[in-house]
Amino acid sequence: MTLLVVVVALLLLYWTITGFTVASDSPEAIRSEEKALHAIVDAAVNEIRDLDADQDAGKISPEDYRVARERVERRAARALMRLEQLADGNEARKEGRKERREKGKKLKKKRKGKGKERNEKD
Repeated sequence: MTLLVVVVALLLLYWTITGFTVASDSPEAIRSEEKALHAIVDAAVNEIRDLDADQDAGKISPEDYRVARERVERRAARALMRLEQLADGNEARKEGRKERREKGKKLKKKRKGKGKERNEKD
């Protein structure tokens, strides 16, 4: 559990410094970032669960609990916001591909139409 928290903290530090940017828009890079972000969210959920259990058992003061929980919630919120940005970007890329396909189809039809006109003139 401690190793997971350390890994998540290092990932969070990296993304905080880089501003959650992706070095590449390749599908592999995006999937890798999404996977890491999901790991951050999962770790945050587990950490909150542990904090709740510690508070219920009286192992942590109310103030420490509040501070720790807010920190974890902020981390998870940043990861979720980035996941949403990636999803929006994926949708935009899909829309762009769809528009290009439609333009390509229209262009093909137009070319076929011109080819028929030429054949009829000859």
